[in-house]
Amino acid sequence: MSTVVCNKVNPVIQSSSEFVLDQHEVHIWYTSVIISVEQENILLSALSPDEVARANRFRFPIHRQRFIAARGMLRNIVGAYLEVDPKVIMFDYSPRGKPYLREQALQFNVSHSQDMAVYAFTLDQPIGVDIEKTQEKYDDAVAARFFSESEYRELSALPQSERALCFYRIWSRKEALIKVSGEGFAFALSSFTVPTIDSLETLAVNFQGESGWLLRSFVAHPEYQSAFATQQTIEKTLIREWK
Repeated sequence: MSTVVCNKVNPVIQSSSEFVLDQHEVHIWYTSVIISVEQENILLSALSPDEVARANRFRFPIHRQRFIAARGMLRNIVGAYLEVDPKVIMFDYSPRGKPYLREQALQFNVSHSQDMAVYAFTLDQPIGVDIEKTQEKYDDAVAARFFSESEYRELSALPQSERALCFYRIWSRKEALIKVSGEGFAFALSSFTVPTIDSLETLAVNFQGESGWLLRSFVAHPEYQSAFATQQTIEKTLIREWK
């Protein structure tokens, strides 16, 4: 596994376990959801009946495989943190379908786009994460409709060659914020503004009329834009590949 450790106090941290999660700490796992038939069958066997039913509702095999991979690996990672068999994990769901663990300090969020999935974990405080595959072009009408006035103005001011990357950077940051609560698109994307700058530093933003929200972009793959959001002090962030 490759590991990136970011800490303002001490940039080199030796952890006794990859699955020890402390307060004010965020763990990010990223992985490819391209798997073999054998791997698919193994991961499928860990899913609950409702997850299997959901997988079988996908029309195209590639979408079914991506769901099985993303959800199966989520169960494996959660199982590692809780030290339980992934098969016995029982997820509850918010009204909008966000999975969570009842009566557990472990908080998490999941996102997948095309061939990649990302998972964010923290303790006690909700967290949101998003990943978006960067395309060469974007729909300017979508940006005009869903971005705030300042976001759209800053996007439009960029050279044409830089706009697509900025579009997906903004989109991943906005998605990460709205996913914190589990309410999804109940919040109008144009009702709040995220920084548009290309930065991997922690950024402070206002959301739902409140200050104190923190947002950070990270690199899971050079062809994707990724970000996580939370409303807590972040003392350490670990970004690792799940294999």
